[in-house]
Amino acid sequence: MKKVNLEIFTSRVAKRLFGLFVLSALIPLITISYISYKQISNQLDIETRRYLHRESKAYGQVIYDRLLSLEANMNIIKNELQHGVTNDILAGDEWLRSIFNAIYVADDTGGIYPIYGTTSKVDSFNENKLEALNNDETILQIKYGEIGFAKLFLIRSIQRDINKKEYLIGEINNKYLWNYYIASTDISCVLSKSGVLFHCSIDIEQIENKSIFNEFINTTDKNNIKIWNFKGQEYALDLWALFLDARFHTDDIFVLMAIPRRSAFSAFEHYKSVFPKAIIISGLFVILLSISQIRRYLIPLEKLTDGTKRISKGIFDKPVDIKSGDEFEMLGNSFNNMTSQIDEQIKTITTLAEIDRLILSSFDTTYIIETLIKHLHSVTDAHHISVITINDIAGGMANLNINSDDNLNVIYSENIILKKEEIAELETCNSYLLLNENHERTYLQQSKILGDKFFLIYPVNIKGTLAGIIILSTVEELGFDEIKLQKLKELSGRVAVALSNAAWEEKLYKQAHYDSLTTLPNRFLFRDRTERALDYAKREQLLLAILFIDLDKFKDINDSLGHAAGDEVLMQMASVLGKSVRSYDTLARFGGDEFAIMISDAKDINEITSQVTKLSSRIFDEMSKPFILNEREIYMMPSIGISIFPRDADNYDDLLKYADSAMYSAKSKGGRCYEFYDKHYNIAITERMEISNELRRALEKNELQLYYQPKLENNSNDIISAEALIRWQHPWKGEILPGKFIPIAESAGMIIPIENWVLETACSQNKNWLDKSMFNITLAINISAEQFNQPEFYENIKNMLKKYSLPPKTLELEITERTAIENYKKTTEVLHKLSELDIKISIDDFGVGYSSMAYLQKLPINSLKIDRSFIQNIPDDNDSISIVRAIIAMAHSLGLTTIAEGVETMEQYNLLRELECDGIQGYIISRPLPAPAFEQFMAEKRKISAT
Repeated sequence: MKKVNLEIFTSRVAKRLFGLFVLSALIPLITISYISYKQISNQLDIETRRYLHRESKAYGQVIYDRLLSLEANMNIIKNELQHGVTNDILAGDEWLRSIFNAIYVADDTGGIYPIYGTTSKVDSFNENKLEALNNDETILQIKYGEIGFAKLFLIRSIQRDINKKEYLIGEINNKYLWNYYIASTDISCVLSKSGVLFHCSIDIEQIENKSIFNEFINTTDKNNIKIWNFKGQEYALDLWALFLDARFHTDDIFVLMAIPRRSAFSAFEHYKSVFPKAIIISGLFVILLSISQIRRYLIPLEKLTDGTKRISKGIFDKPVDIKSGDEFEMLGNSFNNMTSQIDEQIKTITTLAEIDRLILSSFDTTYIIETLIKHLHSVTDAHHISVITINDIAGGMANLNINSDDNLNVIYSENIILKKEEIAELETCNSYLLLNENHERTYLQQSKILGDKFFLIYPVNIKGTLAGIIILSTVEELGFDEIKLQKLKELSGRVAVALSNAAWEEKLYKQAHYDSLTTLPNRFLFRDRTERALDYAKREQLLLAILFIDLDKFKDINDSLGHAAGDEVLMQMASVLGKSVRSYDTLARFGGDEFAIMISDAKDINEITSQVTKLSSRIFDEMSKPFILNEREIYMMPSIGISIFPRDADNYDDLLKYADSAMYSAKSKGGRCYEFYDKHYNIAITERMEISNELRRALEKNELQLYYQPKLENNSNDIISAEALIRWQHPWKGEILPGKFIPIAESAGMIIPIENWVLETACSQNKNWLDKSMFNITLAINISAEQFNQPEFYENIKNMLKKYSLPPKTLELEITERTAIENYKKTTEVLHKLSELDIKISIDDFGVGYSSMAYLQKLPINSLKIDRSFIQNIPDDNDSISIVRAIIAMAHSLGLTTIAEGVETMEQYNLLRELECDGIQGYIISRPLPAPAFEQFMAEKRKISAT
């Protein structure tokens, strides 16, 4: 053994392996150890910073939520005081006493009217806070004590006496506001922007607190963890700013969280102590392992090298002898098996090459299969060989071919239907299946009839799709080794290429003439068949009908559930139509959700009308059953248009055009029905096209105008804003209202340039009024979902304000509920940016949508416009009154104003004032007016107000 070891380590290969082994092991070990050291340090730092940030933010959000709760209670107190609730009732409320130390009312003359608790005089209000109070908002006022103790007051305006201004003031209970549970070792503090301490979980000197607070705020490094030395112990800390100016009009406050650094980094300190020892032990282990492995594997490697040299010389009958008891011995055995298979491999290459030549030189699938079966017998010992081609993977339809005699003179062929579970088994098979006579498979029945009991099955896949099956069947158990099995797998791949080439021509034909999604004929094949049928009908004096079918509201499926769901609906629709038509009718898909059916060979108009009516009824009966999409029931209905040859037209193009026109007629009646072609409706379609074409020129010819409808503020009885409404002054058709041409503009893709024109015209007009000092109002502009979703929408608004030097407060954007929540994340982002510019945001037609109150609460909106459908039913309809009352109450609780649309009578106006609606818009004030008439209206309004 010593001699053998000596020979090994005198080898240059052994020396080189030893050096490389040790070097390649130690370098990664040291590198990984160093990286681990740094990574653990960084990760602990990151996790500690995340923990502190998360805890400080959570504490800040708790404080903010409690402020919101306090504000809501202030609203309740205000409403109860305004409705006559007495002070003693409020003073006896235990909940109020637990959250407010004192509640009282102060007026602008200095008078204080306590409800309960000890009153304190609050500081005077600056202009911003006074404006907020006048706008019915809540402000938070902080009064600092001599030793850093602060009192916090929530203040709201209250209107009990029209002759003086009063303010509802609540002194917040600090225990309720600051109370927050933390771990016993942690520290939590709340500080003002100037560093004054509001609350802290431990006793801390104000000057020390202010010092560490300023150091943290003023540092330029915001990423590394901050260390605070407090009473001889290091703490890791983080701050989170609570933004209060937007909601409560006061300075930010900061939440500080700190944890002992020793507890946060204890694992890292332990790691540093054991790190050097681990490096040394690992290095020694690597060296010993390298020596051991070189000794163990060098001799087998040399034997394998000698064996390879023998193979290169054509010597295959001298195997290598390796008795190592490990993978090298297995490798030696595999090497020996390889040498024994090389002769057989060389002998079969010629046969396989011949198969390749025959397969790739023919596009006849039948000839390829017959040739494949014959040549497979030359490389296998199978009694029978079956080749199955899949014709329809969805329906399981396939064609089986098998040699029924030993001389290969007869190839038996039959159509079979594979079960779904059989197809699934083959599709998930990565190599082959070994089955016997006890396994029941549809594709094995013919082989069993011929007496075979054992089966080797290879799935044939083309681009990941099951295209065929190769089956080798025998009477005795199959004795193929892995090499032969691998060879047969390679052969199945070649078969896939052959079948792919043979199927290519057929695929090209199907691509040109069939719809890829539903496998129905497409518009080109439909045209070909219909024109042939027309030629025959003309010769034989027969009638023919075309049904043009379109799904109602199919776009909603794509928009709400996605295009995959839309595709599933189209496939189920194709199945429904396939069940409804006769076998000799032609059914096609034109694209999108459009289908067409051609019925021919009717002898008279009554017969063709009866056939079409019955077919349409069958379609509607089938469509009354729901489509199933991911266990969800979806109900869909079509609109069907029908044209008949020769009554309506004598050529394909006109018949199709008239059937399409009849389909639009069905849609205009609400869909879910069928319509025969009517030339009068075709005239209406032509008029719609004319309007679309003329609308494109309307912008260029300055035919569009803006009218302005004023909005009245109920409390002041002043006109504070107006809505810009578009009108089309057609040169010979007169005024066209937007309800007629806006839908056409939307369908024709013209709505964006029109709405951009509205925006610029309104801004230009308002700038003109401001420059002439005629009046100062806010102009409201309707924004569609299409315009709002434009990527450049925000920049367009911003640039328009800059172009005309308009104050942002003079612009109000009205969006619908659907626009607000359709893409909630994007909507929130855009609205916040607009709100930051001080642009007003209003939700239009509120109440008829489907928005969530939780969503609306998070949107930076200013007002809700109650839909006219509720207003027109009051005061006679109690349900409408209840809905309007609920909307107003909800809006006021969220700090929003309300505008009622479509107010036309004094009864409606008086009721809305009783319900505390903030403003109205409608004919009772004025119809929409062109700019000159609107200016005159405003001038007369000022005269009336002056007198």
